[in-house]
Amino acid sequence: MKRKLFGVLVGFMVLSMCFSLAFAGRDKKAEPTDPGKPFEGVTLNLLMEDVPDTESIEPLLPEFEAETGIKVVFEKVVYTVMHEKLVPQLMAGEENGSYDVIECDNYWVGEFMVAGWLKELDPYLAETPEINLDDYIEAVNDMFNISDKNYFIPMWTYPMGIVFRTDIVEDPDFHAFYEKATGKKWSFPPKDLYEYAEMAKAADGFTPDNVYGVAMQGAKVDPLVMELTNYLYALGGDFYDRNTWKATFDSPVGKQALGVYKDLLDNAAQPGASGANFDDAFNVFGQGKAVFAITYNFLMPWLLDKTNSVVFDKVDFIELPGGGLLGGWAWAIPV
Repeated sequence: MKRKLFGVLVGFMVLSMCFSLAFAGRDKKAEPTDPGKPFEGVTLNLLMEDVPDTESIEPLLPEFEAETGIKVVFEKVVYTVMHEKLVPQLMAGEENGSYDVIECDNYWVGEFMVAGWLKELDPYLAETPEINLDDYIEAVNDMFNISDKNYFIPMWTYPMGIVFRTDIVEDPDFHAFYEKATGKKWSFPPKDLYEYAEMAKAADGFTPDNVYGVAMQGAKVDPLVMELTNYLYALGGDFYDRNTWKATFDSPVGKQALGVYKDLLDNAAQPGASGANFDDAFNVFGQGKAVFAITYNFLMPWLLDKTNSVVFDKVDFIELPGGGLLGGWAWAIPV
């Protein structure tokens, strides 16, 4: 029965995204004991990433249960284990998995759709006028569309950019150190990726031995690709020719991006950066052990929280010169 409660699931999706729409529909087979709670006794299980965005949804769950009778249970895990936990459940077959709703990284869209693990949403969206995908920015919808059918409702995006310690970046002594080390006049923000790399290497030399120029996430596969993609995009490169879909990462621009990335791993990053994921890099930066990082904007609430970060009062976020990665998550329903 739970798989048929699309109206309820949509209600939850919208609740989590806009916090304003009420319950969107009802399963005709439901027989509530309280007419005011159309699905009393139903429990929905979700696997969620343990990040600030999930924390922002959790306080709304009691209100959602009070209005609909539905109990929502979050299983929160770090990103690095989400995919390996989801796939066996999705492979279990129709109605046999543990999760009633999933949040899907745009990384997994093609895999999950081609495997046939997700329910098409168009018939239900047609009956739910409260949700109109045209209300979303086109680029966000495009992240989750690889066919003429809809399997996802966008949840949130995660632009990546540069976080930095203001106490060091605004220090005149650091400016003088940078100018001596590079022979260039200090100017911030950096005008391009190369200048950012010079600043990170200069910061590594300027700070004490236990503070590094940049916190990096070089672990295979996802952390490395997510971070390195910013370097590639910042130089105007891409992984594919968007017309022929032939690989282009081995182009001169791709090699230049990889060269800058390796240079920072070797000469400005924390020890063990080549095996670090984004949680590791966050901890390095949040503990005040790095001056720069290219990371996700959704981490800023944690970095600004003094219970999680020693740099809460001296951190800022700017866009990456040349452009960076825009990723996103969407809601989906397993078959």
